[in-house]
Amino acid sequence: MEVSYTSLENFLAGKKICTIPVYQRNYDWKKSHCEQLLADLEELIKNTKPEHFIGTVVYQENKTNDFTEQIIIDGQQRITSVILLAKAVYDLSKEEQLRDQTYQAFIKNTKYDTEFKLRPSKFDRETFRKLMDNETFDDMETSFIYLNYKFFKEKLSAYKDKLSTVRNAITKFQIAALKLGNENPQEIFESLNSTGKELTETELIRNYLLMDLKPEVQENLYQKYWLPIERMLKNSETVDTFLFQYLVSKRKSITDMQDTKNIHISKNELYSTFKKYFRKNYNGDKAEQVEKFLSDLKHYAEFYSRLIFNDSTDFENLSALEKKFYELVYLLDSKSMPIVLMDLNNKYENKIFDGETFLKMVDALISLTFRAKVCKASADNAQTAGNILDRLDKNPPIDIDSFWKAITAGNGKYNFPNDEQFKTALTSPEIYLTLKGDTCKYLLYKLEKTSNLPHYKNIYVDYVMPKKLSKNWSDYLSSKNDLDNHDAYLNSLGNLVLTADKTRNNAAFSEKRVNFATSNFYYTRSLSNSADWTSKQIRHRAEILAGLALKIWLLPEEYQIPTETEISIYTLDSNFKIFTGKKLSTISIFGKEKPMRKWRDFLREMITQLYNLDKEIFRQAANNLNRATLFDTEPKKFETPFEIDKNYYMEIHFRASECLNIIKNLVENFDRLGGTDFKSEIWFTLENS
Repeated sequence: MEVSYTSLENFLAGKKICTIPVYQRNYDWKKSHCEQLLADLEELIKNTKPEHFIGTVVYQENKTNDFTEQIIIDGQQRITSVILLAKAVYDLSKEEQLRDQTYQAFIKNTKYDTEFKLRPSKFDRETFRKLMDNETFDDMETSFIYLNYKFFKEKLSAYKDKLSTVRNAITKFQIAALKLGNENPQEIFESLNSTGKELTETELIRNYLLMDLKPEVQENLYQKYWLPIERMLKNSETVDTFLFQYLVSKRKSITDMQDTKNIHISKNELYSTFKKYFRKNYNGDKAEQVEKFLSDLKHYAEFYSRLIFNDSTDFENLSALEKKFYELVYLLDSKSMPIVLMDLNNKYENKIFDGETFLKMVDALISLTFRAKVCKASADNAQTAGNILDRLDKNPPIDIDSFWKAITAGNGKYNFPNDEQFKTALTSPEIYLTLKGDTCKYLLYKLEKTSNLPHYKNIYVDYVMPKKLSKNWSDYLSSKNDLDNHDAYLNSLGNLVLTADKTRNNAAFSEKRVNFATSNFYYTRSLSNSADWTSKQIRHRAEILAGLALKIWLLPEEYQIPTETEISIYTLDSNFKIFTGKKLSTISIFGKEKPMRKWRDFLREMITQLYNLDKEIFRQAANNLNRATLFDTEPKKFETPFEIDKNYYMEIHFRASECLNIIKNLVENFDRLGGTDFKSEIWFTLENS
């Protein structure tokens, strides 16, 4: 490796072209970055500094007969931005000598170059060319190349009489140029981005795959596989989610052993897990293995793109199977079942089962996902999805029977709610608050018998007995001795209707009955036959609708696990005051259940698990509790000290509510700092009194 400290102008001088390889991210400097560069420039203009260091540029050199190609490994954002600054100076200046100097130094040296000094990535190349060739842009242009150029030009217009000073200041920008020799560019790149802050996990994965291949191979694989994947999946956030779910689907697990610790992988911690997966499953010639992997990834992405829906989706033109996908992924807003769908589709394409079986499997997933939402179970998460696939592969042959067994094998909060649990939850007085508006709309929509329903996005949920009682309603309920039941039954399933009017209506029931009679919705229209509307009618209607729901979101009798005793499952969002004087029965942390009686043992177990996951994040989370007396290096300071690590102790002598508050606050801090969602994977039950 050769290291030199030089000006950026000198780095660009001569017969050189800086190429941004295909695996690099697009140019994406935000306004805040540009403002900082301008602030640095203004310091130089004021002559308060002889030079300004703007960062490191790592590159590989490829010499040809005509020019030297500098392949930029790191530093493209800074190089591009300074060239855009220079272009703004060039366009604003009316002095020919200044314009020529600027053009030759930063844009194109016409003595040598047939190309511009910068060859951006494929995504930015055409925009950059148009800008440098002074072509016109549409007012709606959103490229950062163009927007940042406009920003620089607007700000530098204040220096219209001092542009030579600006030009001289740009020449003072200094870089540390690291020219690689035999070093592995991937290792250098990772060391420069070891925190994962500068690049997303997806960008790190892309770079890992393409970086040390020959440029022509990089270009071919990027154009053939990676670019089509990005285009199919529309945006970077979807690509991130897809890569995470692809790995979980392939590995059949959300956990990964790293540094002797079993950790939960997430979108924010994907790169190291991917590298292990790739090295384990793709051995041999790097280019061949990368193409093999990308071919599989693209194939899965093609299916995944079929799971992307919006309000404009033409439901009627979807296939029978795609309609089921639409229901599961869009209407039910399932976040993790695409993990299962990807694996099932792969098995279907390999003729392990037929299309009819695939439909039945998706119906079963719809039933599981909706019942779980109603019963507050934890079915719709990546861990459950991975567990389903793991069970399925371990119990061949794979058919609808083995699939039902795989999805009903969960325990505790991960179980498939049976009919009794499902109906009890549906008829609970607070079901609207449990499901929220969108899922309640889905529930009522699926119950409807009408064939010609309005478009789903034009349907709304309304109360029959309104939330805000008018005098008419208050007098009416008082006359029925039912006014005290208003709050208790307001959010009951029996009190909810579908309407095409998004405004909430608190008209008298006698008036509502008339409007209901002309409704497009069967179960709304049927209310026109009711003479009264009190808690009695609400309870009766809730029972009827819940009974119908059992026939739609099915769980076959042979897979039902009887509810022997009613066991309440509590989470870290429960009211902790009610646990005073109670004993624990079972705790579940990250999908693993464990018998436990004492609250302080729960606290001890939670502390141990979090600390083993990531010691640094744990200590930060603990410090953020703002409880200086909770942790110390001396055990003597505590009544009941718990040794977390060498010279690191914690007090655990607390009652139930305090133990739970510490657990909740620690886990919330840990999730916030680590980008995880462990809080949703923790629950507990109580010992029967």
